[in-house]
Amino acid sequence: MCNDHSGTQVTVKHPEKGLCRFDVDTCIAPLVEALFAAGIPAVASCCGHGHRPGNIALEDGREIVIAPDFDTARRIDDLFLVTSYGEPRERGMTDEWYWFIAWCQDCTPVLPQPFTSEVERDAWADAHRSGTGHTVTTSEETKAHTIGERENGEAES
Repeated sequence: MCNDHSGTQVTVKHPEKGLCRFDVDTCIAPLVEALFAAGIPAVASCCGHGHRPGNIALEDGREIVIAPDFDTARRIDDLFLVTSYGEPRERGMTDEWYWFIAWCQDCTPVLPQPFTSEVERDAWADAHRSGTGHTVTTSEETKAHTIGERENGEAES
């Protein structure tokens, strides 16, 4: 995330209470504002300032954890020895992810748009091309990850 410890004062509109002031770190302010705009109010947040994952605490008691990258997110996933379907996983197992990526070459900044299916990616790419006239390229990426292993290949304790 960022190394900005000062935060920024952002005015957000609470879906039920109207305008309120909310201290939000600069780099996650757009996420908090988008949640409020979608009617999902937050009560606290922190980007982690480059030292840890960020978080956004929602008013209903749930919390969103913000990983700065794919590898950190997988390390967070490793804390849970079950899949999202409740199937058991063991340390040392290898998970593999297959992503279908779309890149708009004209939007700034150029960021990958990941999808879990080729059909979804191509539908987004076609809609973006026709709606904006932009150039969109596509690619596919496979990423393997061994559960309980650090990036350098050493086992985690």
